[in-house]
Amino acid sequence: LVDKINKSVGQDPDSVVQIGLLDIYGFECFKKN
Repeated sequence: LVDKINKSVGQDPDSVVQIGLLDIYGFECFKKN
């Protein structure tokens, strides 16, 4: 997963930000459940 993000950084930083937000949101939901 980290490698994919690192590769995406040079190509499309915006998508990396979206992925990061989704990951954080997903972890928060996982903790609640």
